[in-house]
Amino acid sequence: THEVEHRIILPATGEVRHVHERSVHVRNNEGVVVRSVGIVQDITERKETLMALQREAQLRQMLIAMASRYINL
Repeated sequence: THEVEHRIILPATGEVRHVHERSVHVRNNEGVVVRSVGIVQDITERKETLMALQREAQLRQMLIAMASRYINL
């Protein structure tokens, strides 16, 4: 099983999308991969939401640190 998240650029628009790819390799009797079967799912919205939440958490930590400096004077 192969599973990976990566970015793609849509050729028609140049738009960057985040995708999650999952596949399995089908092997012949000698163990040679003869094809791969799988799916690619667009996770752009989920990825952008996660990045926004991470930025908010970092900002919150920075503000707490700054505020505690002035409160403890």
